[in-house]
Amino acid sequence: VRGRSLVRGSSGAFVEAMRSLRSSVMSLDGRDGGLRSITVTSAKPGEGKSTTAANLCVALARAGARCVLVDADLRSPRVHEICGLSLREGWGLADYLAEGRDLTIQEEAVSGRGLFSVVHAGAMLSEPAEVLSSRAFRTLVDALGEHFDYTIIDTPPVLAVSAGLVAAGATSGTLLVARNGKTGANDVVTALELLERAQAVVVGTVLTGSSRSGGYGYGYGYGYGYRSSRRNRSAA
Repeated sequence: VRGRSLVRGSSGAFVEAMRSLRSSVMSLDGRDGGLRSITVTSAKPGEGKSTTAANLCVALARAGARCVLVDADLRSPRVHEICGLSLREGWGLADYLAEGRDLTIQEEAVSGRGLFSVVHAGAMLSEPAEVLSSRAFRTLVDALGEHFDYTIIDTPPVLAVSAGLVAAGATSGTLLVARNGKTGANDVVTALELLERAQAVVVGTVLTGSSRSGGYGYGYGYGYGYRSSRRNRSAA
C-alpha cells in the first residue's frame, strides 16, 4: 500500500495497536444491527484521526474484509496524502455531492484476501456541512454498504466545525481519536456530548501518541474515563 503512514510490516507496537483496534471493531459487527459504516473523528485538529482511519481500513482489508475509506474532511483533506493519491485523480466526494459527478473509487493493493478502496475528498468546499447533511450523502453511505463490508469515513474535528457531527449521524458507529499529552479531558467530554446530541453512536476511543506503546497508543471504550452511547453514558 502506498503512503508512509499506512500499516506496514508484521511486528511492532504500531501494528499490534491497529490489530487490536481491528479486533474490537470486528467484534462489534453484528451487534445492534452491525457496525458497517464508521466515522473516525477527533475533538480538534492534529490528533491523528486521518492516520487512524486509513490504518484501520487497511487492517480490516488485511483480515479479508472489503473496506472503503472515504475522506469527508472537505476543508482540510488528508486521506489522499496518506494514501499517496492526488486530488486530481478522478472525482471525489465533494464533486459527487455538490456537482453530481460520477464518484471515483480507487482500489489499492493490499496483502490478504480483502479489498482496500479509497474515495478522496475532491474539490474543497467552504460549507461542507451542507453537502454532508444532504440525503445524497446518507444514500451514498447506504450504497457503499451494499458493496463493502466496512465504510470508514474520516471527518472534520467536531469542535472545529459542525460537518463532523453531521457525518457521524449518518453512520452506524463513531470512533473518537484523542492524542496523549495534547487533547484535554474537557475537550473529549465536550466532543462526546456533541456527538451524542447529533445522535451519533460512539463505540470507542482511540488514544494516539502514547509512549507506552512506542509512539502509538490504543485505548478502546475508556479514554479519559468516559463512555458514551445513545443508551448509556457515564463519566469518571
